[in-house]
Amino acid sequence: MNAVLFILIFILGTVFGSFYNCLAMRLEREEDFIKGRSHCMSCGHELSALDLIPVLSYVFSGGKCRYCKEKVSVRYPLTEVLFGLLTLGVFIKDLYLPAHAAGTDILSYLFVYPDFNPWILVIRFLRDFILVGMLFTLSVVDIETYIIPDGLIITALIAWIVSAFFLCDGIKDAGLHLLAGLVGGAFMLILSGIMDRVLKKESLGGGDVKLIALLGLYLGFFGLYELLLFSSLIGIAVAVITKSRKIPFGPSIAAGAYLVLLVGDVIRDAYLSLF
Repeated sequence: MNAVLFILIFILGTVFGSFYNCLAMRLEREEDFIKGRSHCMSCGHELSALDLIPVLSYVFSGGKCRYCKEKVSVRYPLTEVLFGLLTLGVFIKDLYLPAHAAGTDILSYLFVYPDFNPWILVIRFLRDFILVGMLFTLSVVDIETYIIPDGLIITALIAWIVSAFFLCDGIKDAGLHLLAGLVGGAFMLILSGIMDRVLKKESLGGGDVKLIALLGLYLGFFGLYELLLFSSLIGIAVAVITKSRKIPFGPSIAAGAYLVLLVGDVIRDAYLSLF
């Protein structure tokens, strides 16, 4: 049962991965991402449903356009598989593990227990799913253009605001998350100003500052600390591996945020158990 469910969630993730990749490419090219059908980047031919099956269309076509026979970028199947895995990770954390801890399957955990409101877990999963989708898309765009689109941050912000009515434990809890977002954004803004003066060039973009503020809102103060730690370590590792003097920081922040979403609670509990 669980294996089938995992496969279905992964497939769902690949479908959204295909959509987010298309969204990212249109944002990179400043194209309208609402109107217009998907088309081949080489010949411009509109793609049919057979051309849009995640991963399988690429495999069965031999990695080439069916119409002009030009090679199709491996970016398509890679982003689809990657987002499928990211989606599966969020599903396991938000829905599978709570059910497993209760000693039952997901469906029974959500719908059989009379004293449990299943919609809280579902809302948390949908909120995190939207956040990860926006992080994924802005990472792809940032790698190509060094720009983090405001629309993606705003979409994730709206998801948090809507879900806060269900997930925040009162006004005080919501206020602490808001304060964490403000502190995170202010910290990055000050840090950016200091680094700009030291390096005598722009160090962090405004998009990075907004992204940290958004994630402080989602993760709270302890999660914000973990985020800054993880994203810094990932950014340094990428810089060392690529030996590049200019790298987009957005993907490192997004990767750090994903790690905090998945294991942040485990790290926090382990830390607090020391005292």
